[in-house]
Amino acid sequence: MLSSDRRALLRRASCALVAGLLAACSKTESTAAAPSGNDASAAVAEAMALAASARGFSAGPAIAAHTVYVFFDATCPHCARLWADSQMLPDRLKMGWIPVGLLRGGAEHGAVLMAASDPVAAMAANEAAVSSGRTGAPTSAPPADALKLVKANTQVFEKLGVQSVPVIVYRNAATDASGVEVGYLPPNRITALVGL
Repeated sequence: MLSSDRRALLRRASCALVAGLLAACSKTESTAAAPSGNDASAAVAEAMALAASARGFSAGPAIAAHTVYVFFDATCPHCARLWADSQMLPDRLKMGWIPVGLLRGGAEHGAVLMAASDPVAAMAANEAAVSSGRTGAPTSAPPADALKLVKANTQVFEKLGVQSVPVIVYRNAATDASGVEVGYLPPNRITALVGL
């Protein structure tokens, strides 16, 4: 379990990455100050470990030198745009998509994705619907176990201390630098972050 100091440190590191204009969905905006030096490095390393511990589904090759984790809400239009644009990324990049319940109906829609026999195809259909303006609850109730997974992911997401989605947690395979980016990023920015 993370101490309150570690949670605060993660929160400050993540909030620092929110600077500038971002395309993200959130309930509220956060404005904490950022740590510097080793504190920021430790917070980002911990964010990578937290992301790796969450449950989601992967798009891209099963084994890849370049992996990013994306915390997303299945009702967020910025997440839908990131999903659509991620289809243009090189096939050497593995993306772990981690559904969270941040927005109204997000947990339920995320659980439907987690319960799907083909989560990638279900994600493509869901994100196309979100981009078209779909709102409301899923057409069928998600399984309880899938909803529990999304709620557990949401708890992991909350430990990062951010309040907006999408959140991209990455490691650059060439430099071993890690980071956390909050908000939509275009494909060329993602490839630069991971060193492709």
